[in-house]
Amino acid sequence: MSNNLTEKQEAFLEALQDIILNEPEVSNYYKEAAQRAGYNGYETNYMRIAKSLADEIADITKSVLVSAGPQAAGTMVAVMQGKSSDGAARDKLSAASNILDRGVGIVKVDKQEVDVKGGVILLPPKRSEDDYEEDDDSDL
Repeated sequence: MSNNLTEKQEAFLEALQDIILNEPEVSNYYKEAAQRAGYNGYETNYMRIAKSLADEIADITKSVLVSAGPQAAGTMVAVMQGKSSDGAARDKLSAASNILDRGVGIVKVDKQEVDVKGGVILLPPKRSEDDYEEDDDSDL
């Protein structure tokens, strides 16, 4: 975490990461994290806290997605091998693909082969010597 954070802010971020990883059923992550960090419930603007910690929250989100990468890859392999027998295989594949795309940076690559025989290369128009002199004068 950043050295410029207060103890409450650090506690908020730690609670938020714990909730994301272990309690995804929580309905309001920011509110729950703020309460665990010791912020007063009625006087606290949870979104203001989150906005002030946007960079740190983005880092946590990225690390959560990266840590889920191997499980996402395993899910894709299990579905491919027919080991996932429930009806949610399509949803699991979609979620796994999104995690790999966003968190780990493993994206599907579309390859195109281009076979060119002969061709024309277009170049920009030639510049006169006067054009170069004008450029040199404008730098002064």
